[in-house]
Amino acid sequence: MSEVTCALHAVLDVLRTAGLLTEVRGSEDVVVRGVSQDSRTTVKDDLFLAWKGTQDDAHDFVPSAIGRGASAVVVERSLQVDVPQLVVRDGRQAAALAADVVLGSPSARMAVVGVTGTNGKTTTSLLVRHLVAPEKRTAVIGTLGLTLQDGVRAANEDLTTPGPVQLTEWMRDLSAKSYETVVIEASSHAIEQHRLYGISFDVAVFTNLSQDHLDYHG
Repeated sequence: MSEVTCALHAVLDVLRTAGLLTEVRGSEDVVVRGVSQDSRTTVKDDLFLAWKGTQDDAHDFVPSAIGRGASAVVVERSLQVDVPQLVVRDGRQAAALAADVVLGSPSARMAVVGVTGTNGKTTTSLLVRHLVAPEKRTAVIGTLGLTLQDGVRAANEDLTTPGPVQLTEWMRDLSAKSYETVVIEASSHAIEQHRLYGISFDVAVFTNLSQDHLDYHG
């Protein structure tokens, strides 16, 4: 798979067009070679993506990410750090778009099917793969992890729908391996938390809606 190389100003342009960018601090003339949302796995020249979650605030880990080599950061508030910062109004949305730009918009090169609903997402996703796979190389991203032709790859996170970085990294890997179709289990939490904000969907499947989600989403 080819090495990632992306100019920071390309990310800036997309965030500005989306109406997310509120401030730019530092030089735009930086090249990033990857994305990270976890300071523990950040490597040299990564673009680190930070937002305030319900339990943790990733802004607290920005210095650690920079210490591991992050060359720029996307943040929801400006920080006293020595790397360029793209300050945005919604870090989750910005993270999904930034990951998509840096990793080359892989979902645009495949047919993407999203399956959502309270129950039946995994079964429906696997059925779609079963129907499509004889004609097109097809993978499933969801509860089981990444289901490929030759087995299943476990996710780094215990989530039905991965976070934006892992999701886009998997999509890039699938595109590089000539997969033509990917089916994504789209949990309501993932939709609400904008994990899928950078994905270009071609087909949407809705299974059902039960009291579980009515209670969560009101």
